[in-house]
Amino acid sequence: MAAPDPDRQPGSLSVIRAAGSVAEGVFEAFIRITADGAVTAYNGHVDLGTGIRTALGQIVAEELDVSFARVVVVLGDTSLVPNQGATIASETIQISAVPLRKAAAQAEYVRAEAAARQASADLAGPLADGRLKMPIDEVFAFAQVEQAMGKMARNQHFGKIVLRH
Repeated sequence: MAAPDPDRQPGSLSVIRAAGSVAEGVFEAFIRITADGAVTAYNGHVDLGTGIRTALGQIVAEELDVSFARVVVVLGDTSLVPNQGATIASETIQISAVPLRKAAAQAEYVRAEAAARQASADLAGPLADGRLKMPIDEVFAFAQVEQAMGKMARNQHFGKIVLRH
């Protein structure tokens, strides 16, 4: 198994483990989420007509709470996938679903934690002295009241909408 791609996009997330039987510094990837939201799942088995590509993709999509259409499952490519031993048709799900689900859960945890840190940083200014002081999001002229109401109805603001005469 090759090391993770050094050209990966900033902001991408990969769940990897050290490859047990190969040289030090070599890792096996299970899940990769790029900065643009594309999800790739890696599995060492091949599909022998049992539908594991679909089943594993559904497992990953469910764990990450994303559309199944956003998940690409890479199977059996020994230069990319973890070494998970021989493919035993009907046992692939029993053997590899749990590690893949756990990798997806780890990725989701890291994503959620990063989002929480960002939200906390975004609220640091408005939360002064234990009081929420919402910033002014946008100021509209009174004649633009319909536009202001539309923005609020679409929930496109973070903070106050101000109308002025």
